[in-house]
Amino acid sequence: MSSVTVFAAKFIFAVLLSLALFVLLRYRPRLEPLVAGREGTLLTGLWVVFRLVPFWAIFLFLGEAPRGDIPFFWSNATDALAGKVVYREYISYHAPLYTYLLALPIRLWADTRALVVLMMLGEALCLWVTNRFYRQTRSNAFWPALTYLVMPAPLIICLLGGQEDVWLWGFGVASAWVYLRTRDEFRTGLILAGALLVLKVTFVFVLLPAFFLLPRKGRFLAALAVVGVPTLAVLYGLMEWKFLMPVQQGALLFSPNLWSVLRPLIDPLFEQFELKRLNFIGLVFTVLTGTYAGYRFRHLPYPRALPAVWIIAYAAMTVFQPSAMAYYLFTYLLAVVFELIDLRRSRDVLALLILNLLVITQPFVYTRLETPVFDTFAKLRQPLFALEYALEVAFVGMQFWLLRRAWQHLTRLGQETGRTVPQSV
Repeated sequence: MSSVTVFAAKFIFAVLLSLALFVLLRYRPRLEPLVAGREGTLLTGLWVVFRLVPFWAIFLFLGEAPRGDIPFFWSNATDALAGKVVYREYISYHAPLYTYLLALPIRLWADTRALVVLMMLGEALCLWVTNRFYRQTRSNAFWPALTYLVMPAPLIICLLGGQEDVWLWGFGVASAWVYLRTRDEFRTGLILAGALLVLKVTFVFVLLPAFFLLPRKGRFLAALAVVGVPTLAVLYGLMEWKFLMPVQQGALLFSPNLWSVLRPLIDPLFEQFELKRLNFIGLVFTVLTGTYAGYRFRHLPYPRALPAVWIIAYAAMTVFQPSAMAYYLFTYLLAVVFELIDLRRSRDVLALLILNLLVITQPFVYTRLETPVFDTFAKLRQPLFALEYALEVAFVGMQFWLLRRAWQHLTRLGQETGRTVPQSV
């Protein structure tokens, strides 16, 4: 199929799913008696319907080839399977173990579709851990899980985009779950350090907030050192400074983010500032935003505070990093659904569905228009360019809305727990 046909099918499917989800949540009071006692079975059935069946229909029945990042991941996986050394012998923008993890399923099924299966199973595991965690911290985690499975964006990002960013949240919520059960900062730190080995360097954005949220900071730092120091020694011994390759992805400009939206206003500054400086500015804002949230709400228990602080840290990354793109939402979408959205309020549900449609539509329009750069407002006279710019503004605006909601949520948690949260630093 052509890319336009694929997008049209995705968009129609997304609208239909959004309407179905809105109706389900609208009639939630009538459905709850039917759900009681059957939550696990129903969630398994929903996963089959909204993940396994679409996989069969798209990749087996219709014979479509995986798109998105899957072709690049296939190249990485085959290199890893051949015994090559990551960074030194082939390009990867992920953590050192990631490509070797990709190699595991293709040993069983030498096909790009095996990587899609891996993405699906990884997402399912993240949802399972999230559901188990929230079952211990709230009365009902079934409806957020249902909402996530029925929403169109996760389905499309995971199956058709081949994205693994939700795995980051899986490690994050696993650390909160472990701390809830053990109150051990060392074990919590080991899980967070593991994400740096397996996934992406962007996981560092939550380490400083976690440092302030965890009481016994020495044990947390010891866990990071136990994993990090030997890993850095091995990597440097194998390839010297080539292990810094993952940070090079920041040298590429994408959208939507604050910089792509402000470009028509501050283009003279773009001519004066090198991209490295712009990346540095974005990095400073990202780190400071998440770190300040962790410090500001440091008196809240780690399991209670982490989800909203996570949203702040990664929504800030999506806003401030010049290399950020819409699919970065996948990093914190599960946390948004479980932690921030009141599924009994139609306004919240509508905002969530609009966010879904934005993340589905904007990447296609942006790519279809050959990644335009709006350095002047004159370009917006063309209708398609104006549409793309409007989508970027709307998406960035939604990220600021999430940042505000997460901050308000943390403030309410502080009031509910009866703890004194410092009003200033």
